[in-house]
Amino acid sequence: MKPPAQPGQVIHHPLPEAPAFNLEAIRSRLPEEKPGEQCYALFQSIGLSYVPSFQGIQALYHSDTEALSRVSLPLAVGFVLSPGLLDSALQTCIGLGFGQDSISLQLPFSVREVNIYGELEENLWAYARGSAPLTTGPARLAAGYDIDLISDSGKTLISFRGLATMPLHKPGEGVEEQATLQLYELSWRESPLKERAAPESSGGGQLVLLAGGSASLADKLREVLEVEVSVLEPGAEEGQFIETFRLVKEMLQAGPATHITILCRHSEWRDYGFLVSLLKTTNLENPKLSGKVVGVDSLSIKHLEELTEIIEREQASEEVEVRYVEGKREVKVIRPLPGLPRGSERVALARQPSTVYRPPSAVKEKGIYLITGGAGGLGLIFARYISSAAPGARLILTGRSELGEGIQARIADIPGAEYRRCDITQQAEVNELVAAIKQRYGQLDGIIHSAGVIRDSFIIKKTRKKPARCWRPRSPG
Repeated sequence: MKPPAQPGQVIHHPLPEAPAFNLEAIRSRLPEEKPGEQCYALFQSIGLSYVPSFQGIQALYHSDTEALSRVSLPLAVGFVLSPGLLDSALQTCIGLGFGQDSISLQLPFSVREVNIYGELEENLWAYARGSAPLTTGPARLAAGYDIDLISDSGKTLISFRGLATMPLHKPGEGVEEQATLQLYELSWRESPLKERAAPESSGGGQLVLLAGGSASLADKLREVLEVEVSVLEPGAEEGQFIETFRLVKEMLQAGPATHITILCRHSEWRDYGFLVSLLKTTNLENPKLSGKVVGVDSLSIKHLEELTEIIEREQASEEVEVRYVEGKREVKVIRPLPGLPRGSERVALARQPSTVYRPPSAVKEKGIYLITGGAGGLGLIFARYISSAAPGARLILTGRSELGEGIQARIADIPGAEYRRCDITQQAEVNELVAAIKQRYGQLDGIIHSAGVIRDSFIIKKTRKKPARCWRPRSPG
């Protein structure tokens, strides 16, 4: 029998007077200095990449036992304790390891005590020094720190006592190279179909959708394959998506396992290939329903025998994006792009006193970029990246809402960003916006389409209107 829970106690008592520090005396003890840019290059070399709103360190003075950083950031709207300032204070702890041959990636694990003596200021100092680390239990590998956030007058605003950080990897289990930025692209790779046993019957069936095929071809395939074959009429992408969605939902409601093959000309892959996303999602929600998109040279009834063979053979393969080009089978794959320095090269570059490593960028300095959905989560990530990678760039962020305090607060820390209200599902509004940008800046160097509407629920529970609302900002937009 589990013993009853014991009552606890909450004790309130006033904080003692905030401790004061002699900042000049601390600085005089710290012989090494690094500018903020070099600090963040080193942080990036060990896998810590900070957005501009979390890059508060302007200069860092350090030794093997102490680190003092000058931190400057605008106070975040809506927060009592500004996250960027607090994180910059924690970053100061890394400075104690700058004199070592290598710096390991440490993550915050726990803190014994936090005392708040006063409100944070936009310009302050963070003073970190080592404390006794935890040596028992699961945190026996932890490093310990005491940190104070100090005003220019030397008064403590916030103190952390017994902050413990843990290494991402245990000794001897580290990766050979630090994490690096990688760029990827979608491409086709030749992949002959391996001979496999036919899949066991599960009491379900098959559905073949001819995308752009004729009714007569559908009739012949239905007769030869003895499966359901329908024609997906050519037209607007939204209509094709909604019709495929309707068929998928009906199969989910019916219950038995079904495999869907969408057959199109590979020359029209851009018109129909997007439907594979719906099939992938359906399979995640219900593994009994699987599907793929297959591109072929021709949907002519003259090639009935060849098409029949392809459909039958593809039932047993796992790839979901396949095309046949002049008899050769290819599958779509994601492959990394070469050209970025490897991890060791990045560390070497970052450690050079006068060098700040920045990965190659497709955006250019003083470029003009339009980001739809710019005030949302993805849009802000793109905006901050471009702003940091391309100094002087102008960023036009769009959204359906009028500019208000909430949006203004989200873009305030992004240099070169401005906001324009625009409903991208309305062609006239988009044309007017693009014309206004070109008239004002004389150019438009790139567009990032990150607008979207979320209506999360299982496919079987979605109404016809929900996918339509999600579709319009993505495709017509």
